Amino acid sequence: MRKLLAYSILVSVFFYQAAIAEVSVGLKFGGNGSTQYGDIKENSLKTGFFGGPFVTFDMGESFAIQPEVRFSMKGTKQKVSGFNVSQMLNYIEVPILLKIKFLQENEIRPSFYFGPEVSFLLTADYEILDTTFDVKDQYNNLDAGVVFGVDFNNDRNLLSDFRVGLGFLNLVDEDAGNATNRNLNISIGIGFMF
Repeated sequence: MRKLLAYSILVSVFFYQAAIAEVSVGLKFGGNGSTQYGDIKENSLKTGFFGGPFVTFDMGESFAIQPEVRFSMKGTKQKVSGFNVSQMLNYIEVPILLKIKFLQENEIRPSFYFGPEVSFLLTADYEILDTTFDVKDQYNNLDAGVVFGVDFNNDRNLLSDFRVGLGFLNLVDEDAGNATNRNLNISIGIGFMF
């Protein structure tokens, strides 16, 4: 009973804070560098694009909660039997970030953030010798992991963003093989708030 009461109080405080929070909406976009870790060997960075909206709920001077929805191009490059293979994975990512804000009185204001992320696979393709193959059926449709990074914004509502994302779930479908590979993603972007 005490746990239920404590949980109820915590949820009530959160929703009260969200109700009185200052809300801002924005858009971020930029470049990704992604690869995979796990059983995959000798792979290299695959570059791509990301972009999407976000909403920031300021919870006082030092904290904010920021949910986002982003389209993100991931994948990796590797050599297989002497051939260059490019793996292209497109996702919709939904991170929920806790932001810790610093130096808010300055013209340039940094924030550190971290939080969970769920990603939904849209497409999965291999490109070998300028031929593209649809391999979505060999991949799990869901990935989950953690995101952490830093952003800087200014009085003109412009921002820059640097983040790292680590996937925790195996990308390869059990029916397609026993390899264990996970996403590793680095993003650098810019954005603006309305």
